Amino acid sequence: MLDYRAVEALQELARRGVLGSEPPGGQRRALPGYWAYLQVFRQIAERLGVSYRDLDRALWKWNKAGMPERY
Repeated sequence: MLDYRAVEALQELARRGVLGSEPPGGQRRALPGYWAYLQVFRQIAERLGVSYRDLDRALWKWNKAGMPERY
């Protein structure tokens, strides 16, 4: 599933210089293509050694919390 919160979280991580790859484009009303998002998402999950579901939940929760510096 593609959710704007996960996309925004990835974009913010890239802005902070911790993503290590190009973030997917898009905004709330114009999300990136699913395949573009999935490529970035899979790379991050594999690099961190976490399941796709766990990464999705973490990105969603961090975005919902306002993407604080420390969580």
